[in-house]
Amino acid sequence: MAFELHRPVTTSDLLDSRVELNFSNSLFRDDDDSGHLATNGVVPLNASRADQSAQQQMMSIESVVILIVIYTLTTLLALSGNAVVIVVFTVGKRSRGDLRGFLINLACADLIMSIFCMPFTFTMTMLNNWVFSRPMCPIVLYLQTVSVTASVCTNMAIGIDRFWVVMFPLKSRITKSRSKWVILSIWMISMSISAVQLAVGRSNPTEVAPGQVVWDCNEVWPEPKDIWRRSYTFFILSTTYLIPLFILAVTYGFVAWKLWQRTTPGNADEARDMQQLRSKRKNTFFVWRQLLIWMHHVIPEPAERLAY
Repeated sequence: MAFELHRPVTTSDLLDSRVELNFSNSLFRDDDDSGHLATNGVVPLNASRADQSAQQQMMSIESVVILIVIYTLTTLLALSGNAVVIVVFTVGKRSRGDLRGFLINLACADLIMSIFCMPFTFTMTMLNNWVFSRPMCPIVLYLQTVSVTASVCTNMAIGIDRFWVVMFPLKSRITKSRSKWVILSIWMISMSISAVQLAVGRSNPTEVAPGQVVWDCNEVWPEPKDIWRRSYTFFILSTTYLIPLFILAVTYGFVAWKLWQRTTPGNADEARDMQQLRSKRKNTFFVWRQLLIWMHHVIPEPAERLAY
């Protein structure tokens, strides 16, 4: 079956002063026929066309150019940064720590996200139209969900590993062979959870005006559509945010508590004790900062959609 290609993206499309965007709702609303989730800052590709004209805002050429520059720089930095991380931890002689495999896996997940999330989201945001082939729609939705889920699961595995090392330093750690099985399990779970996108992802035309047709990349659910969509949204919300958040909060909480309880052996010394206190505060700050940063970047849009 030949792929159906739509109008290609051109520079004039992106620089056209009449490009209309709906920042408030067009990329985050859903209707009865579609629905898509977004995690770790990923903007969903599907967007409802109902009452869109009343909420669209005109963008100046300057705004379009600024967005192009920001998205381009962000994508290039993400691609180059994660590629460097993979190379350093793969061939670097000094990068042989316990977390080496997990950090490489995290960089791979983020690299997939940089390739299949940012460019497609940017194009959809700028043109408000799915301009790629129809078979690309479910593939992109699938890879977006896979990358986000793999990244979240890898962060969760790192948190559990640090908890085990700090709380039980004399017990056996995760060996290289065990870490390979953990990483393989992460990708198997991520691909299994995301497989639904291959079944429900569809690119369909919508006539917004006489003779004017735009394409969406949506999730098309069977009847009862609303129940299926909300159930899947809640499932993804739980597996990619609520459960990992609980596990990371517990593990990092115990790590911070353990580090704070440590005392320096020997007689009391004011200068040494003050240095130890500053070290405790710094370690505790970095532990909780990791959790807070993760919470900020992974706050998912499905939580908002569950209210509707």
